[in-house]
Amino acid sequence: MVTVLFDDFCNADDPAPWLGKSLRTEGEVALMKELGEVYSTVQEEVGRGAPDEVYLDAPTWGNVIAVAGRLAQVMVTNDLQAAALLHEQLNLPHHQRPTEGASTAE
Repeated sequence: MVTVLFDDFCNADDPAPWLGKSLRTEGEVALMKELGEVYSTVQEEVGRGAPDEVYLDAPTWGNVIAVAGRLAQVMVTNDLQAAALLHEQLNLPHHQRPTEGASTAE
């Protein structure tokens, strides 16, 4: 999990540059930053090289779970909304489909 959050998916310590890449909204950026902060708090408490079970037993681990849950919910909701919009656009009759780069707002 940690490698994904801090190296692969984005940098949870500084997620803003990942907006529009792996993060869709400012809300996702804010929650990812909060997740990085609460995880860092646990890491400072138990030590960077501590075994997984020590992390899981840390008193503040619940904060990591809570923020990660909120972030997951927001990300899934945003992904579903984007998928629904794409589905809607793809199912429009050809003459009503927006051209690439064109705004769908009237």
